[in-house]
Amino acid sequence: MGSRNFYCPFFYFQPNYFISVLTILSNNKQPFMKVPSSPKKITWIIGLVSGVLGIIGHYTYVEILTEYNYILLLGGFLVLLAGTTFKEI
Repeated sequence: MGSRNFYCPFFYFQPNYFISVLTILSNNKQPFMKVPSSPKKITWIIGLVSGVLGIIGHYTYVEILTEYNYILLLGGFLVLLAGTTFKEI
């Protein structure tokens, strides 16, 4: 009754195990995960417009948008990903 461990069918969980693993991996100098930065307004607008044009090209027939709908959607997602991953973009 005094043990704080419980059995899970996939692994044996100990409450402080994950915290100690993250402490070892981060080497006690910096947090293990970096906080994402917010993208600049122009980066966000470019990603949003590209994604919306990709969605419009998928659901309607607009000759150039329909041909490149997946590229536009992927490009918009990658622009937003780059904007949140790197600072000053």
